[in-house]
Amino acid sequence: MERLYFDNKDGKTNMNKDALNALNDIMSQYSTIASHHITDESSKQFLGVRNSICRFCKKTTPDVSFKKDAHALPHCIGNNALFTYNECDLCNYKFGRLLENEFAKFMHLNHTISGVRGKNGYPKYKMDDALIKTTGSNIDWSDVPIENINHNKDAGLIKIKQKIPAFIPIAMYKCFVKMALTLMPDNELVQFENTLDWINEENHQNTKYPFENLLLFHGNVATTERFHGISAILVKRMDNTDRTKPYIMFRLTYATFMFQVPIPLSKMDTTKKVTEFPYIPNLPDLKFGFNKMEIGLMNLHYTESLRGTEMTVTIKDLDGSGTVKYIDA
Repeated sequence: MERLYFDNKDGKTNMNKDALNALNDIMSQYSTIASHHITDESSKQFLGVRNSICRFCKKTTPDVSFKKDAHALPHCIGNNALFTYNECDLCNYKFGRLLENEFAKFMHLNHTISGVRGKNGYPKYKMDDALIKTTGSNIDWSDVPIENINHNKDAGLIKIKQKIPAFIPIAMYKCFVKMALTLMPDNELVQFENTLDWINEENHQNTKYPFENLLLFHGNVATTERFHGISAILVKRMDNTDRTKPYIMFRLTYATFMFQVPIPLSKMDTTKKVTEFPYIPNLPDLKFGFNKMEIGLMNLHYTESLRGTEMTVTIKDLDGSGTVKYIDA
């Protein structure tokens, strides 16, 4: 990849200097090996070759079938265009049930607030005594208890605090790894045989691969600064890069969200215990600076279901009228 440069004397460049320097640093250590960007206008496309071997269970016809269109990225994030031929129907069903459902539960409140259209249209959030609905442009939170809403009229911000459905953290992490393995070039899969074995384990607690750390960067931007479409990239460590850094990392951006994970259990990594990894700046970082996106680091190695987790979602009032009527009426 070519290095990018910031000229703070031209008076025209809107890229943030610190974010651009960080991006240049990443580009000197990692190269892009897969990149996909899809929008509502994208035509249907498939990865791989029809009726090939399933890259997850290593089976082919007639032992398994390939009748269903397997989403390369989850349907629940709005992907209606990118599919794969390299996933059999049995694996498609298994990963949907065990992994993608856990990710969808964690993002349920966020997807409703942000109007992310999934398989069954716009999701409806219903937990305890709260109900939130959206049409994609308008959000109805009139059934949220008033004590769970914080309205800052001067800033034009609404903060809604609600519990999210119970989810299994390690299954959510495996969901991102499964996306990465789906997009990964064939020649790199040989380095991730243990990773494939790991995500195929149906019992997360009875595992051959225990972890102390499974770290995820999770970012969110204001609803006024959405990502256009869905972007997914895989970056690979260059030969001259410190081998203590992850061999391959995956980043996903869509709507107002960003996720980045290192792919574990690679034969090319020197350690299984990843305690830090370089952050890949994205477009909001470059345009507005690092302080525009709220970024957290989550450890998702927990194998049991987490219940009662509270999440706070911030909504920005675009025109000064769209939030007031629901809490002042």
